[in-house]
Amino acid sequence: DAARGFKVRSSVKLMCSGCQSVKRKGTVFILCSLNPKHKQVRPSSRRVPPSPALLV
Repeated sequence: DAARGFKVRSSVKLMCSGCQSVKRKGTVFILCSLNPKHKQVRPSSRRVPPSPALLV
């Protein structure tokens, strides 16, 4: 059985009774013990500060 990756979505939802929501370092993961296809991730929105060279 090949390992599946995460679906990257801006809005993650619990899809069945086996899905669990986990938040790690600002990133929301949906993990499912019943159906591996339900794995999802919502990346954290980390804003990069502007470069000092652009502020001049």
